[in-house]
Amino acid sequence: MGRVESQFAAAGPQVPSRLGDVFYLVGHDVDTGRPRVDAASLSLGLSAAVLLELVAAQHVVVAGEVLFPIRWHEPSEALGRTVWERLAIAHTRREGPGSVADWIRFLALDAVEDVRTRLVTEGWLVASRVRRRLVGGSRVRYVGRPGTTAAAWPPIGLAKALDRGLDALTMNEALLAALASITGLVDAVPVLRWDCPGRDNARAAYERFRALGEEQVATPSAAGAAWAGDAQAAPVMWQMAQVLQHTETAVGVGILAHL
Repeated sequence: MGRVESQFAAAGPQVPSRLGDVFYLVGHDVDTGRPRVDAASLSLGLSAAVLLELVAAQHVVVAGEVLFPIRWHEPSEALGRTVWERLAIAHTRREGPGSVADWIRFLALDAVEDVRTRLVTEGWLVASRVRRRLVGGSRVRYVGRPGTTAAAWPPIGLAKALDRGLDALTMNEALLAALASITGLVDAVPVLRWDCPGRDNARAAYERFRALGEEQVATPSAAGAAWAGDAQAAPVMWQMAQVLQHTETAVGVGILAHL
């Protein structure tokens, strides 16, 4: 298992390396631009993915139920910096940290648009205007860039990663798998639902993170060895587990609200 900063390791065309970008591409049909699961679950998953990017890079710290921005470690990437600045401003005005759950729900309000903008800016997606025959007018959809399969590859890459087995997942693959399980994408993405013998590893990846959270990383070196191979990664993994658990709760509440 690679370190926390490992990139997606599946063979295939070059694809985005950031967790939020890859989760967006797994969560959308890039030929039509349509989301694969309900909007609430997808936006909460994207919100968590962006926060997990910052946790992995240690720009923010999860301490129990709250988030702290690391003031001397500002992200260089635009979206990450915007989120980090929001956390820093809120922390200063409140004279205290904000809860993980509240930030996941708050960032979810703009998460789809924010991550989509990053994908468009970096050339992975393009805007396409489609005429609406019955009601007239047109709408904009965001699809994969013509002439490349890069935007369509992430679901296939995740399926291949899950088939390799739980212990062979990189950190980013494990996080992506956990988010896919929490948000229901394992049952909504065709290649995961029908052509992925290892699809149960998505839930298993989340369960492993959750077990780390429950253990509170009592023995960092032993807990970290399971995936990261060193003692330094274990606290970060515990922080990730907290974000994932709060995301699962938020998605569950959203599903119940629509029943």
